[in-house]
Order: sequence, then structure tokens, then C-alpha cells
Amino acid sequence: MLEQDYLELVNQLKTKFDDLEKADKIQKKKLNEMTKSLCVAYSAVRMVDEMTIDCELPAIMEFLISVCRGTLSDVIFPEMDEDE
Repeated sequence: MLEQDYLELVNQLKTKFDDLEKADKIQKKKLNEMTKSLCVAYSAVRMVDEMTIDCELPAIMEFLISVCRGTLSDVIFPEMDEDE
């Protein structure tokens, strides 16, 4: 292999690596934004749940609040087990 061929391959590899690194940063940023949004949603649902403890809500509303809180909790805290 000639030196020029080697340098060309190295430059192609570097370009590919830089492209992948850029894509990785973009995905991490999107993941962080989604995580923030999920945390805000979880906080809002949790506040509604806490504020309505002493209220008489229709059963369907209590069910929906419970499902939302549980689902968001499972998404945000997947490693937490209820038994721990």
C-alpha cells in the first residue's frame, strides 16, 4: 500500500469518525431534552395527584392520574423496583 493511499484511508476514517461523533452529540442532546420533558410531565402529574388526595374525583380521573403517574415513573426510573 502506498503512503498516499494510507493517508487517504486515514482521512476517510477520520471524517467518518467525526460524522459519527457529531451524530452522537445530536442524539445525546435530543435524549436530554426528552428526559427534561418527561420529568416536567411526571412532576405535573405528581402534583395533581397530591393536590387531589382529599378531593372526590370520578373514578376514571383517579385511574387516569394513576396510570399517567405509574407510566411516567416506569419510564423515568426503570431501574427502581417497588420492593426495594
